[in-house]
Amino acid sequence: MKRWIRMTLAANLSLAGFLGWVPPGSAEAASTATNGWPHFQEILHLLRKELPGMEEGNLNQAMVEGMLRQLHPQVLMDRPKPESAQAGSFLARKEILQERGGWLQLKEVAPGLDEELNSSISIWTTNRLDGLILDLRYCHGSDYAAAVQTASRFVQAETDLLDFGSGMLRGGKGTNAIRLPCVVLVNRQTSGAAEALAALLRQHVGALVLGSPTANQAKVYKSVDLSNGRRIHIATGNLRGPELDSLSAQGVVPDVSFESAPALERQFFDKPFVSHAAAGAIRRTTGVEPRPKLNEAELVRRKREGLDPEEQPAAPFRSGVSETEKPQLADPILARAMDLLKGIANLQKSR
Repeated sequence: MKRWIRMTLAANLSLAGFLGWVPPGSAEAASTATNGWPHFQEILHLLRKELPGMEEGNLNQAMVEGMLRQLHPQVLMDRPKPESAQAGSFLARKEILQERGGWLQLKEVAPGLDEELNSSISIWTTNRLDGLILDLRYCHGSDYAAAVQTASRFVQAETDLLDFGSGMLRGGKGTNAIRLPCVVLVNRQTSGAAEALAALLRQHVGALVLGSPTANQAKVYKSVDLSNGRRIHIATGNLRGPELDSLSAQGVVPDVSFESAPALERQFFDKPFVSHAAAGAIRRTTGVEPRPKLNEAELVRRKREGLDPEEQPAAPFRSGVSETEKPQLADPILARAMDLLKGIANLQKSR
């Protein structure tokens, strides 16, 4: 294993071009020991000699980052947390979209997420939603028990869900389960326990997964504390569960593929609503019709006045804001998710 890591580090640094010196009589032995690649200690010695201005800390960082990139996702390092980071909500956003879809944008899959999610959805159920959009784009987490607990909120009959190395966990809430159609959004930054949650919802609830393939970090990891306070995670096995054998091998492959440029995807993720004036430009460049945003206060008002958005046109907001000033939904994948929810709702009504 040590030999493999050293070989991989040398390969990742890609500095063979710097090598002009090999200790006499050692070339053949070095080649055999490192499978043809130069030994990383040799490169390190040369760089220290030829780059005297290079700080040791920067050189060390380059070596560690190179090794982690090459061994990803078998070896992962904890993200450094900002000093200002505080415990809080696991939800970045929760909105009612187009009067009919409950959108919840998750930040992290961790203990307590299931309770917060259930509480938020319980407020909405009286509004006769067509379904839910669980947005797991850029969502991460390493607590697979939390993924099981969250998925269990949607499962009716108790059943086997997931084994992440400590035995099969079961879940199911019976008549208290959340019974709404779900669309799950994922992308290439959906990682770890968030991947497991997406897979569990698809397998046991029939959720439709929309987006791009996930990060493929849903594995059983051994965590080791490092001297600087960070932690390194080394993959030691695969997650197991009914029909989930492929999860640890390739991550979550969406049912409906939706790819976009990373920068553009992040832009819409951070700012999913735009002004009416900007909506026209988005319509021309993406072909997606921006959608009006409806807040919960408006839904409460309509319910109080006995108005049904399905049977009659929506009443205007009483906030003094004109139609042209209302925020419009600009995120293309969210718009697609709403279309899918409407299709599911119409199909259910036709049965």
